[in-house]
Amino acid sequence: LKIIIANMVDYIIDESDPQYYELSSEYLKIAKNTGDILSQIQAYNSLIEYFEEIQAPDSATHYMLEGFSIKDSVITNISTLRYLWFTNTCFEVCRVLALTDF
Repeated sequence: LKIIIANMVDYIIDESDPQYYELSSEYLKIAKNTGDILSQIQAYNSLIEYFEEIQAPDSATHYMLEGFSIKDSVITNISTLRYLWFTNTCFEVCRVLALTDF
């Protein structure tokens, strides 16, 4: 189920679609329940991109902080590069949202 959801989020559903949020949230829930750190950071990344797309900076910030909270686990169990990928997404989303008039 986790792989199916990940593929739908990555390849099928547009980031502005409300189903994108629902599937990303379900992906995060499954990842947390199974202790899958890689899937958790991927789900946080998807949620951040969704909130960038719908221009909801407070919600994007919430998931950035959640992702930052698992930094040590990502670096230790996955890789430093994967964590840097996540932080790059956060940086780009902050940059885009800062340039947007609300």
